[in-house]
Amino acid sequence: MYWDEVIKQKTLDNISYDGWLDKYLVGKVSPSTNIIELRCGWGDDTSFLHKLGCNLISCDGSIEAVKFINKYLPQVETRQFDLISSFPFDNEAADYIVADLCLHYFDNEEMNAILHEVHRVLKGDGTLYVRINSINDINYGAGQGVLISEGLYLSEKGKKRFFDKNSVEEVFQSFNIISIEEVIITKYGKPKMAWEIVLTK
Repeated sequence: MYWDEVIKQKTLDNISYDGWLDKYLVGKVSPSTNIIELRCGWGDDTSFLHKLGCNLISCDGSIEAVKFINKYLPQVETRQFDLISSFPFDNEAADYIVADLCLHYFDNEEMNAILHEVHRVLKGDGTLYVRINSINDINYGAGQGVLISEGLYLSEKGKKRFFDKNSVEEVFQSFNIISIEEVIITKYGKPKMAWEIVLTK
């Protein structure tokens, strides 16, 4: 698995939270708040979410990602599962779900299945926070590889999808879109263009 090999090379020094969730969650979380983080990777957001003092469950399909979190952030509860399978959570289990740069690896059918599970697991008054690739993300693959379907490309690393505003609205039409903003992420070296999206049920 590609991400297993990437994460094997990471250490505590690679955890780099860029502050994107601060304006949404600082001061709005209590010890009884349930947050589910999808595809936690090597813990960039996990490190911040843990410090909020909430009930956090960080999830990934990669066993190496789960091992990484267990090693460097051992207080954090983890789950390993593939996003396109049923989520191992009860209905309306989460006040907040965070999906940071992890929902742009899927075609429409897969994305619909994932968002169905997100909708099921999110509480009625809960919020979903998402960042996904923009079609302007030229430094990180936009327009590169074999075109599979609109915005979705295949490279040696696997599938990767890039969105314009219309495709964001179409994909998330089963949710109430509170805000959509195209942002520049700088933590990877070269500027990365992404959509930052806030949604409710």
